[in-house]
Amino acid sequence: MDIHPQARLGESEYGPDLIRDVDDTRYSLELNGKQAACIRQALDLYGRILCGQVKTVREPFLGKDYDYEKVDALLAGLKTELFPELQTNASYGIFNQDADERAKVSWDILQVIRNRLAWDRACNPSKRNWKGMMGVSYDDPLLSSKEPICKMMEMKEDEH
Repeated sequence: MDIHPQARLGESEYGPDLIRDVDDTRYSLELNGKQAACIRQALDLYGRILCGQVKTVREPFLGKDYDYEKVDALLAGLKTELFPELQTNASYGIFNQDADERAKVSWDILQVIRNRLAWDRACNPSKRNWKGMMGVSYDDPLLSSKEPICKMMEMKEDEH
């Protein structure tokens, strides 16, 4: 059995195991537009929850038949428990020093995906057409985390 040179004996979620630090390892993930949009939405929800916007949990279920008042009460209780330092309608801004680093990383990735999808939908003009490309989706991502900005590129047909 070949063992990775950076592997060490440690604890994984399954108990004692060979593990290695992969924080600086680079990865590639091939997605289509619908999958990328789904990841963008998931990162948005995840980041907002980590910043204290707990009530955003209901957004994927809007329009569904459930007791909104009961769910709001449960989410308000959850927020009070998880973020006792925050007022009812308060949350951490993504650039706040107290915001969870995982929220910042997810926000940075979200911006890259949002930007790439927006420019691809606009057929990638050589420069921004301010009449039709006014939204923040077309802005360059603004780094909020300590991680380097990730990259997302359109794959050409012959690269599949």
